[in-house]
Amino acid sequence: MIAKLLRKKSVFFPLLTLPAAYAALNLYASDFRGWDFSDFQDFLGNTAMGMLILVLSLTPLTRLLPKWGLAQAFNGHRRAIGISCYLYAVSHFSCYLIAMPARDSMVQDIQEFFYLKVGLIALLLLTPLFLTSSNLMVKFFGYKPWKLLHRLAYFAAAFVFLHRSFGEKIQLFQTILIFLPLIVLEALRILQSFFGLFKKKPPAAVVPQPAAPAGPAWQGYRSFRVDKKQPERGGICSFYLKPTDGEPLPHFKPGQYLTFQFAVPSQEKPVMRCYSLSDAPGQDYYRISVKRQTPPADKPDVPPGVSSNYLHDEVSEGDVLQVKAPAGNFTLEDEKIRRVVFISSGVGMTPVLSMLKHRVQAGLSAGDEVWFFYGARSREEHFMAEHLEAQSKQYPQLNLRVCYSRPQEDIDILGVHFHHKGRVGVDILQKELPDNAFDFYICGPGPMMADVVHGLEEWDVAPERIHFEAFGPSTVKRTKPLPKKPVAADAETKVTFAKSKQELVWTGQADNLLEFAEAAGMKLPFGCRAGVCGACKQNIVEGDICYADQPAADPGKGACLLCQAKPKGNLTIDA
Repeated sequence: MIAKLLRKKSVFFPLLTLPAAYAALNLYASDFRGWDFSDFQDFLGNTAMGMLILVLSLTPLTRLLPKWGLAQAFNGHRRAIGISCYLYAVSHFSCYLIAMPARDSMVQDIQEFFYLKVGLIALLLLTPLFLTSSNLMVKFFGYKPWKLLHRLAYFAAAFVFLHRSFGEKIQLFQTILIFLPLIVLEALRILQSFFGLFKKKPPAAVVPQPAAPAGPAWQGYRSFRVDKKQPERGGICSFYLKPTDGEPLPHFKPGQYLTFQFAVPSQEKPVMRCYSLSDAPGQDYYRISVKRQTPPADKPDVPPGVSSNYLHDEVSEGDVLQVKAPAGNFTLEDEKIRRVVFISSGVGMTPVLSMLKHRVQAGLSAGDEVWFFYGARSREEHFMAEHLEAQSKQYPQLNLRVCYSRPQEDIDILGVHFHHKGRVGVDILQKELPDNAFDFYICGPGPMMADVVHGLEEWDVAPERIHFEAFGPSTVKRTKPLPKKPVAADAETKVTFAKSKQELVWTGQADNLLEFAEAAGMKLPFGCRAGVCGACKQNIVEGDICYADQPAADPGKGACLLCQAKPKGNLTIDA
């Protein structure tokens, strides 16, 4: 309740003025506490010092206690506290100027007394921070240079410490006690960052992982136990899965997905769904992160997602799920790729998060340049926010850029929690990236992916450097086709669709038979378009087919999956 109130500017900002009101009351109401002018000056200086300590303490507090609402509430007003700190410090210095008989006396005092020198230096260091504490300045400098500039606050704090410790009265011990909370918090933050305090330590060295098998790692379904169920932001829940047989987990390619078969009580038939792996390969578990699918706000009568709600509400730790082997072609092609951009939105982060973690574990060198653009409505729905921020701070080669389309007023701070207001788009990429010579990996809602893919094409990014994940209705059509690989059939190959009564010439321009049929105006059933669900299965009447990549689903003898198949000669299918 208190944290919720403090998030409001109308409540918090008046609190920042209370010390000034209290000091003025003491100064002008002589019978209140009997302050003289020097008491008034000291109080303003101590208030400025306290606010500076508070601002610097918020970074380790929010890192060590990310779910503490009070710390988050104060952190949302970090800049306001910093500005107030500067104004109180200026007022403290102004009191000194008012009390001085002449300007020459001030110059002599500063030359003679050490504590005045360091106090003046502290005020000078705080001045550029005060002048740049606005969203306009963040945009002007860019987030990282702006953040680097504001590191001056630590140096200012050191000079404030000296100023108070060695003033007209030596108060070293008292000042140490005042600064002790900040010192302890910063020490704990450093320990957390460098030694893994309060969190699981990462492997000491990156162990080369075996290549993922060319075909499925196992046939059919394998039983996995839910070892851990972890709620996340944005209505997302992560499930950590371990095989019930205790055998080692096969390596997978970052970006691949798992196929599940759920026995949902409300459904007559088993429900099959695909969920991307959201962690790097090489763990002793597989992890998926699933967003609860609720009816759209404008269509409340639409039924909620069957499988996602089943996982959130019915599946618990210890339950056993049926899982097919990792599959999918949306993968990081080369773990040593030097310049790469990951783009995602919402729960679409899961496959690119796996790629990012794998790329970081593979080792980042000085010449590498990795960018991660992520879009969410607000901090409340920002999946894996703390993890991404920690990675960005740990690796200077990793550039994190967050876009909030609906930031919460008084809570989501531009330059602190996010970098751009709006949706992820190529306009933001063009502002941030030095050029377009990157490999781009994109996953998210269909409209976002279509906008980004087509925008990258217009930006003259080579088609083979644009990679994206698209399932079912989220399918994105390229306007610039990929360079064609050699096709199995020659230009005279004929494909006959028996039921549709169409005979077409296969030229190799389509990626598969499903796209080939759609280009001719036919409407055939499909689902995942990735060879998993089996919805596009069709019987082969005559001829043979080949697959560029072996599909996860087995169509059985005498049938094929149109979304993955190509003809190996004249072909007739029962469609």
